Amino acid sequence: MKILLKNAAPPLNIQGAFCKNSFIQLSKEAHNAINKGTLKLTIKRHATSGEAKRIKITINATSGNISVSFGGNDQEVYFGHGSKGKYTIRLTGNSKAIIGARTTSNGTTLYCNNSGFVCGEDCMFSSDVLLQASDQHGIIDLNTGSIINNDYSEVMLGDHVWLGRKCTLTAKTQVGNGSIIATGAIVSGRIPKQVLAAGVPARIIKTEVTWSRELNSMDELSQRYLNEYQK
Repeated sequence: MKILLKNAAPPLNIQGAFCKNSFIQLSKEAHNAINKGTLKLTIKRHATSGEAKRIKITINATSGNISVSFGGNDQEVYFGHGSKGKYTIRLTGNSKAIIGARTTSNGTTLYCNNSGFVCGEDCMFSSDVLLQASDQHGIIDLNTGSIINNDYSEVMLGDHVWLGRKCTLTAKTQVGNGSIIATGAIVSGRIPKQVLAAGVPARIIKTEVTWSRELNSMDELSQRYLNEYQK
């Protein structure tokens, strides 16, 4: 595996076999954070044999603990500038995980099997969040003998989405800009922008809302959404 850096590579925890056309690209900020010990990055090959091929990893995170396990080829992981936090990511099949700039996590687990996860900028994930971008195991139609849940799927979040503690997002979920998913909610399907969704299954309980990282003041995106709404 190639490490794309102008300077000497920092200490990285790479486990298993990756072919030479796989690479890790670290930003200067990520490079410095790894050297300082404020960012821990673990890259694993979890298949029992053979090299992982054409793996693309781009890390622009500034702190946290990121563990990524690859079980296929042609896979991609991307962390945007200013992202930080704790992530456990497991990819199999043709999968990808794209974490937007300034997104933070207190403890997120992401599973992708022939699927993808894509989130926008400035999202906030609480602890014990589960992102299940695919079913992982087959559902068989007994009339036809066919597997009915193995098509490619993605979980997609817009900008400035807040996922509450212990919530779960299932395959093909979409959440719009500025929305909030409450603690313990289980989400499938589409949640529109700037709403609060809660429950099992999640339903919209309040519309025309967004959120701020500060309890008593607005942050940049919540102020922008307010300005847009009041025009």
